[in-house]
Amino acid sequence: MADTTDLGGIATLLLPSNVGMAAFHSCNSGRLRDMELRLRIGQANDVLNGLQLALVDKAVVFRNVVRHAKSYSMKTRAWDAIHTINRAVRKQATIYKQCRKAMVALGASAETLTHYQQLETSDLTVSTAAITQNAHAHRVSHLPWFWSIDVPMDTKSITWMPEFYRTHWLRAKAVRDRWSEEEQLLTAEFQWTINYFNYQAVQWHTCHSECDALGTSCYTARQIAVYERLSEHAKSKQQSMSLKYIPTSMDIDASNV
Repeated sequence: MADTTDLGGIATLLLPSNVGMAAFHSCNSGRLRDMELRLRIGQANDVLNGLQLALVDKAVVFRNVVRHAKSYSMKTRAWDAIHTINRAVRKQATIYKQCRKAMVALGASAETLTHYQQLETSDLTVSTAAITQNAHAHRVSHLPWFWSIDVPMDTKSITWMPEFYRTHWLRAKAVRDRWSEEEQLLTAEFQWTINYFNYQAVQWHTCHSECDALGTSCYTARQIAVYERLSEHAKSKQQSMSLKYIPTSMDIDASNV
């Protein structure tokens, strides 16, 4: 859907987004506004789907055609295909920007405009690592926002889309698993630190009970106080961070001293 339809330079299509909402409010034509907004949302979905397919095509052509082109003629044809895809990407991006501009003119809700965000130039690039499962670039690669929009039937329109989604799903799962593992390790390290302080306090309690000299007894008492304060401080931090506290046999021994 174009913003305007030129009829021999005589007339343009009178849509609410073109003539302004004030004119339509004056004649109580809010239904036309809602109708065009629904059409614009459908148009945005179609354009974003086309943009996704074009970017995946570009990555596939780079990986399977451009990199394997040996002769001059093969490289020329390969780059011609890339230029054709780039023109398609620019066309889809232009249509989407016009579509979103119309949404703003129609007074779309903040939720709708958040869902259909601004399209930046950096969003129109794609790496060949996006469709290569064993690539090393997945740790820092992030898909632009429009890849998270659910477009029905997009995986059936091109054979490379399932592999593209699967690769990035596996990357996202690996990141989530790494965060989960790091959380478990940090929680365990917190507990290990508390256990170490408790252990040192128990050891100094043992030394204190065996000391006869006044100076040695004072020093061991000071060390007991230091490690007990460290343990209490670590426990308070653990509770404030809502970390799960795991009692150990060392805690039982320390409480009996």
